[in-house]
Amino acid sequence: MDLWLSLFNLWCLLSGDEKGPPCPIKSSTETDVDFNKRLATHDVSSDVISFRECQSITKGLLGMAVHSSDLIHFTGVVDLAAIWKALEDKYQASVGIHFTSLMGHIFDLPKASDSDSLTKTIREITDIKAQFKVIESLEWKCNEYTLVQALLRALPDFYALLSQLILHGADANARKLMLEGVISQVRSSEQYYASFGSTNPHAHHTAMAARIMKAGKPTKCAKPKDFDASKGDK
Repeated sequence: MDLWLSLFNLWCLLSGDEKGPPCPIKSSTETDVDFNKRLATHDVSSDVISFRECQSITKGLLGMAVHSSDLIHFTGVVDLAAIWKALEDKYQASVGIHFTSLMGHIFDLPKASDSDSLTKTIREITDIKAQFKVIESLEWKCNEYTLVQALLRALPDFYALLSQLILHGADANARKLMLEGVISQVRSSEQYYASFGSTNPHAHHTAMAARIMKAGKPTKCAKPKDFDASKGDK
């Protein structure tokens, strides 16, 4: 619906910014017959017909976008702005539900393990930020630092050093840390590793982490033969 309303510039009808041609007003010296003729001429004018067609299209698009139970708001109502206001009042609470859902999504981003999954994560969090922007208000607003933290938590383990540098850098201390800036640093790092020519530029990081996990805790050294703890370790 948004696409068609924007394409045909019909949002102004829902917002009430655009009004139709004003109806004629009968003057004190005008007879009923003359006024009715003038009114009939007004009703068939190109401006009025064009405006009513736009109203009909907008009302149809809006009607297709809502549940059948909401069509009660359309009955006998000509002013599209009044219909839109009634729907807005009814669904205003859904903004909070959408906001909560998005917050849950950013804190549930899966941890990336390689370049491909990292690219997907960046795409997801960028899309989430765009959705937050659509519903943003004084009451419902996600701050930039929350998005940055979500992204850093989703970075692969071998990005731990870069994460710390970002969180303790000049931008973070000045409260100017922006998601786009962090994404730019991550992509620069990806390009650096990719310059080695490997299809998996982080292979050596992954292999090292696997070896460490496999090795586990170091075993204790065997005590020397005939070792006597009471005499101390010479």
